[in-house]
Amino acid sequence: MPAEDGSLTLCVPDWGPPVPIELQLSGDPLTLVGSGASAIECCDVGCLPRTMVDASSPAGASPTSCSASTVGGALARVVIETPAVLTAAERDAWTALLCVLPEDEDAPIGALTRTINACAGDASAPCIREDLATGPEGTAREYSVRVESPVGSVLGSAMFSIAVDGTEATRRPELALGSRTLVRGTVRLDDEVCDPDTAAQTGCGSEGAIVLAERLRMGDESASTIPGPYFHEVETFYDPIAGRPGGYVLPLDRGGVYLVTALPASGSLGGPADIRVVDLRNVEVDEVELDMVLRAGVFVTLQLDTQEPNGFDPRSSVTPLDLGSWKSDGFTVPNTGEPIDLNRIGQCLTTPDEGPIACKIRRLIPSTSLTPSQVGQVQFTARAASPDAPAVCPGA
Repeated sequence: MPAEDGSLTLCVPDWGPPVPIELQLSGDPLTLVGSGASAIECCDVGCLPRTMVDASSPAGASPTSCSASTVGGALARVVIETPAVLTAAERDAWTALLCVLPEDEDAPIGALTRTINACAGDASAPCIREDLATGPEGTAREYSVRVESPVGSVLGSAMFSIAVDGTEATRRPELALGSRTLVRGTVRLDDEVCDPDTAAQTGCGSEGAIVLAERLRMGDESASTIPGPYFHEVETFYDPIAGRPGGYVLPLDRGGVYLVTALPASGSLGGPADIRVVDLRNVEVDEVELDMVLRAGVFVTLQLDTQEPNGFDPRSSVTPLDLGSWKSDGFTVPNTGEPIDLNRIGQCLTTPDEGPIACKIRRLIPSTSLTPSQVGQVQFTARAASPDAPAVCPGA
């Protein structure tokens, strides 16, 4: 609000003196494969052997505790935030300075947000932020802490509340992360695709296949209330217990409904597996068994016209997406029967920086895009519609 002489006074909240904070994130390892003496107990799926050769190497000692990081170097993302609400004394001071006040006395006038994108991988090392404010004159200030555990970690993402007043006790909070639900099973080639000469040795397991999962948006769920990640991707491993490739373990946060599918490794046999709906809203469920089959699919060749002046740029990329093979009467939300449309904006949860997009699990290749060959060809295998699914035109 301008003063009588026309000048303006800029009013900002008093956040209080900054103090360093050290968040200690920890949780328990889980058994990913086997049991007893043959069990492989880890903090994330990166410990699982990729090949038979890897499985022959001696396994390391099982960890006693986990941090929110993976052996592949993925780190937890932590967001600490608090709203600014004026106290009675601050409202009086702002009024005297002719500052505009919110009509609702309890309405926030802003927020203080601090992000930690690189919590150290060592389980004994904390997540450190040097400039977290206490309340005015060192009083306690309440913060919400959003911990997003990386893809593949057995520790779940979570939301916490902490109070920071500058004392030693409040500057070193210990946050215990619960475990994720383990969706596990095998990714195998359909009998039509599997090589009969190696079937007895491999069990038709697909080596290097990629398992994808994406979280559906249920009811009033949003990125502000549900910590990510919402899109997960893990690779199959060689199962030393079963003695074959194609095993997978996919740790997913409890309480959500997920879409799950599998794609063959680039250059491998088979096509995309069917997209399945997995309901993890029963948070007491620790494991879900889900086997997937890579069927023959439909081999597609696209010929792009790269001739100038009106053709595609040779540096163009192609992203194959499935627009409808998954549409069927059975593709619905569990229990409610609500149909799921993966082409619909907002059907799946996304982060604010991604903007409004449709579900990413529609992709048909492990990477996000393909580069045309020198003659302008792009080849990939599309998902064949289930035999009992109605015919659907693309984009319908």
